[in-house]
Amino acid sequence: MYLGPDNWQSPRPLPAGIKPSEQLWLWACRRLALAAPPGAGRCHAVHALLQRQCGDAGLGAEHALGCVLLVLARRAVADVRFGEPCCPMLLADELRLLLALRLTRRDPAAAEAALLPLVDAGAAATLVPLLGFLAGLALQSGGDCD
Repeated sequence: MYLGPDNWQSPRPLPAGIKPSEQLWLWACRRLALAAPPGAGRCHAVHALLQRQCGDAGLGAEHALGCVLLVLARRAVADVRFGEPCCPMLLADELRLLLALRLTRRDPAAAEAALLPLVDAGAAATLVPLLGFLAGLALQSGGDCD
């Protein structure tokens, strides 16, 4: 996985339509993507945030995010790019993940199609239930991923 923006010369601010729960998942994904190799260890900042946001289900959310990143690392068709955790830019790959997160509860087939530029079809089918779980947690904890 590549960590950093596509092009440092033309930063893009986070779009105004990014919901607070999506910003939380984006920040957590970016933090977990810093771990090398993917899935190697726990990020205590992510753990604390998810525990606070999702309660007892926070550990499940942390594990699901780790699984998402592991699938992306192992089954990506090209390098998946993440920005730095507090970077105001939204990269194209992150946008695809957030779109899939939004779509997964309403239209799983569309969510899977949104993931196809990142991973092969089998991996996209694997990611949809994980993203659905994360979107469901956001709704249960007062979030707005739907």
